[in-house]
Amino acid sequence: MNSLKLINASDFRHECECGEKWLTKEKKDACSECNDAYAVHEEPSQYAYHEVVGTFEGQDEVLYGSYDKSDCCYEMGAESASWKDEGYRKIRLSQRLVQTPPDPEVYG
Repeated sequence: MNSLKLINASDFRHECECGEKWLTKEKKDACSECNDAYAVHEEPSQYAYHEVVGTFEGQDEVLYGSYDKSDCCYEMGAESASWKDEGYRKIRLSQRLVQTPPDPEVYG
């Protein structure tokens, strides 16, 4: 079986090792030249990463981070008083999108 190379992600144009190019919006397709079948995997390109952020001396600092929002909620509840004692203010939850997927050993 030949390998599949993504040519243009916006229009799902693919190229087979034989050089044939084809256009598809389907998850499965076959090369029109050599008839090798391919499955186009649709994995998210960005993942939600949650953070507990606090302001210290006017600067925002990440106090805790996790791909699991409930972990951040727990940590914020458990540590909020001690972070405030250390001088952190405006302790809040934040989310950003990252390219790195969660580690399956940690978040599996």
